Amino acid sequence: MANWFKNFTQFSINEVTEKDIALIEYPKIELGIHIAFKLGELGTFAGSVVIAPLVNALRTAKIQNASTKFGTIGLLSGICLAPLLEAIRLSDPNVTPESVEDRCYRLRYNKKQLFIDRSCALWGIIGYSLKGAKGMVLGIDVALVATILYNQFLWDRLDPKMKDRFNVKPEKNPRKHDP
Repeated sequence: MANWFKNFTQFSINEVTEKDIALIEYPKIELGIHIAFKLGELGTFAGSVVIAPLVNALRTAKIQNASTKFGTIGLLSGICLAPLLEAIRLSDPNVTPESVEDRCYRLRYNKKQLFIDRSCALWGIIGYSLKGAKGMVLGIDVALVATILYNQFLWDRLDPKMKDRFNVKPEKNPRKHDP
C-alpha cells in the first residue's frame, strides 16, 4: 500500500522508481479504494445536487441543509457499498488475479482519474476543515465538476505546472518483464 500512497500523494522520502510503481502488493485493496473513491464522489454529487432538490421539491416541509445531509449520506453510502460491488466484480469468472493487478497498474498511470480523485480528496478535506460536512460536500462537488470539465476541455490545451513523477506509462510493466 505504500507504493499506492506514494503514487497517489506524490509524497515520498525515498526516490520512487518505475518498479516501485509497478509493485502492486494488494491489488484487491487498491481496486476497492478506487471503487470507493468513485462511488463516494458519485454519491456525494447525486445526493447533494440531484436527490436533495428533488426531495425538497416534493415535500411540503422543507429539509434544512438538505444538500449537506443527502450529500453526506451519498458519500457514506458509496464508500459502504464499495466492498459489495468489488466482491460482485471479483466473483466474475472472467476476472483473474492478473487482470485485477493489471487494472490497478493502469489506474496508477491514469492521470485524469488521479487528478479527479486527488482534487476531490483535497477539496473535501479543505472544505471539512473550514465548514464541516457542508464544506466537505461543497468541496467534493466543486472539485468533481471542475476536474471533469478541465479533463474534458482543457487537459490537452494547457501545460500543467505540477507534474506527476511518472507521466508516461511504460510499454510493458517493468516487474513482469524482469529477467
